[in-house]
Amino acid sequence: MIGTELTAMTLDPEPWLRLIDAVEGIYDGPLTFAANWVDGADTISFWDRLDSIGIDAYMPLPTASEMPTVE
Repeated sequence: MIGTELTAMTLDPEPWLRLIDAVEGIYDGPLTFAANWVDGADTISFWDRLDSIGIDAYMPLPTASEMPTVE
């Protein structure tokens, strides 16, 4: 994992590409980045340099007044 939920920092891909190069020089395992929701994933232009796409999405839970039903 080279980064997690750093949406504003991913707008400039050059430092990320240098980081990926550096990590690949010392680590031969898979690399990923965890974007913050889909909006964060849309800003990342270096997905093709990673082995997997990660998206952190914390879905809201229903409140006590929104009791789910089987239907």
